[in-house]
Amino acid sequence: MRQDNSESIVRRSVSDSPRVGAYGFGPFRLELAKRTLERDGSQVILPSRAFDALTVLIENRGQVVEKDVLMRLVWPTTNVEENNVAQCMVAIRRALGDHYVATVAGRGYSFTAPVRTFPEETAKGHSARYRSIFAGGLLVALMGAIVWQAPTPSGDKPRFVPLTGSNNEARPSFSPDGLRVVYDWIPDGERRRSLYIKLLGAGDAVRLTRSGFAANPAWSPDGRYIAYMGEPRVIYLVPSVGGAERRLTSTQLMGVGGRQISWSPDGKRLAFVDRDAETGWPSIFDLSVESGERRQLTRGVGEYGDLSPAVSPDGKTLAFIRVSSLAVYAIYLAPVAGGEPRRLTRFEERANGFAWTPDGRDIVFSGNPDGFRSLWRVSAAGGISRRIPAAGYDAFGPVVAPVGNRLAFTQRKGRSNLWQIQLNGSSLPRQIAATTGVQTNPQFSPDGRRLSFCSTRSGRFENWISDADGRNLRQVTSLGAQGGIVGKARWSPEGSEIAFAGGPAGTTDIWIADVDRSGERRIASHPAEDVLPSYSRDGRWVYFASNRTGEFQIWKVARSGGEAVQVTRDGGAGAIEDAAGQHIYYLNPRKAGIWRMSTAGGPEAPVVDIKLEWREYSHLWTLADDGVLYYCVRDSSSQERSWELTRFDPATRQRKTVLRLPNGLTALTISPDGDTCAYSRQETESESIMLVENFR
Repeated sequence: MRQDNSESIVRRSVSDSPRVGAYGFGPFRLELAKRTLERDGSQVILPSRAFDALTVLIENRGQVVEKDVLMRLVWPTTNVEENNVAQCMVAIRRALGDHYVATVAGRGYSFTAPVRTFPEETAKGHSARYRSIFAGGLLVALMGAIVWQAPTPSGDKPRFVPLTGSNNEARPSFSPDGLRVVYDWIPDGERRRSLYIKLLGAGDAVRLTRSGFAANPAWSPDGRYIAYMGEPRVIYLVPSVGGAERRLTSTQLMGVGGRQISWSPDGKRLAFVDRDAETGWPSIFDLSVESGERRQLTRGVGEYGDLSPAVSPDGKTLAFIRVSSLAVYAIYLAPVAGGEPRRLTRFEERANGFAWTPDGRDIVFSGNPDGFRSLWRVSAAGGISRRIPAAGYDAFGPVVAPVGNRLAFTQRKGRSNLWQIQLNGSSLPRQIAATTGVQTNPQFSPDGRRLSFCSTRSGRFENWISDADGRNLRQVTSLGAQGGIVGKARWSPEGSEIAFAGGPAGTTDIWIADVDRSGERRIASHPAEDVLPSYSRDGRWVYFASNRTGEFQIWKVARSGGEAVQVTRDGGAGAIEDAAGQHIYYLNPRKAGIWRMSTAGGPEAPVVDIKLEWREYSHLWTLADDGVLYYCVRDSSSQERSWELTRFDPATRQRKTVLRLPNGLTALTISPDGDTCAYSRQETESESIMLVENFR
């Protein structure tokens, strides 16, 4: 909004609450209503246009204000040249000295000193005549002068609007004034995430980082810097107006999946995730931005540990996600000064991303208590969580603007389906049992006539079976509908049962379900995490992986249930017994690759070298009569990676490419006759950032 009055700039800023009446910096005080500049109480002569230009620079301190932006805002009704701006800068520097305004060659100017604000109630000569319009700094330079409307009256309903419109956009963080958002994004045609800044309400995003990987941004409380995760596992600091990055500290955890950095309210420290030196478990640390000194705030309780730190607005409380297994995680609160954490959310709510409200009274989190990921709100004092209907579904990683009644989050949607292909390459892949949701982890029955798989077609993950061609679908399990989780199933040798990991909220035990009758029974239970079961060839035992000793090892339990027996000692998960019943093959969480040991006991030795994290790879390999089959990338240095199904013969130690496969596979299985591969593939996945206006 501009007025014809050339003696003033009319602005309205939602960031001034209450509205600013004066700015202080060094010995100076800029009175907005009286339009005066004082030094230690004495007035300093400053021409009217120079006063307006200085005000724009101060309101956008730490940002580069382009010359053409200054011309449009300071001379809204007059055509002027850059020389006029230069004259204003001369007058400003004559009044202030040379330390406050920096020239950015070829672009414009930036106010670099710390600024104090004084509300209208305490400013001298209170007047309602002077207001401010946000001048956008870095972004206005590209978009022109932007008019941002003040928040609507408190009676207005929350409004759900898109903030970005591309894909692969995630993890937003608000600027302190609530008018800009920084987020990480992989634009089309690129392969690495970079940071981008977008002004709310208009215009395109502006790229902030240009070298290397950058994700998980967190805007500093004073608006001058953005901390982020970069390679190689390093936390960096970059000016919010762009410029050289500063290395802060290294961490053993990249933490791209969720928000892993949080500023203290005074901007002096950063909370982040790293490994505990003794246990290796993820824990929360904090770091002095100035000195680099770090201290440990929490100690994780398992291999997943403590994640996603967020310091309360008053700086007294640390909130974080504590994960003891894939099914047991919740938000915890702990005093920053030290003390025992207390659990805030229920395990069945599965809170995996959250933010404090500006007043510190509530926490907004992404939860999944009913099978649909949405946003919820809970009092920091404890109590019942309440859904935020305005945010809809598929909502992850919320952030709340410090001012301005806005909430942003990542909306993530995906679809995966089942496919089949002949291993001799005689046909193209064909889709089976299509759905608009998620289907994964297919397994052929021992006779090859049926498939088991996990699907959300009933609303929650359950195990289903169908004919081998995807027809005659039937749901087998019901634990998901009860609020629990259900994992990948393996068939019994005669094909009458499936074993799977899962259970009610807060547990992952080993279960068996009859495929022709309803109902499940638990055969192994422990407070630790029990996962990835499979039957022995004689059907007497069920192997599974468990971290009940502190790290994942292979265990086995009688099919009828009872006391579990530890099998491996050097790490193990995902055991499959060979056709002769003489060996088990498995992944090693400690060391890369597929390993083998005799079913009678003995040495544990590597067989196939696969340099992938075991959880990522646990569904992408299997045994066949003629060797180990696994999904791998042929040439990781190629721009276009070639993914293949490879056979490894343990007797000859020879590898052979069986078939080229699409990328994006999440699980695979081979038919007993060795003719068909069934697999699940991620077909669509989209990430974009959404905004909720009038959020309170």
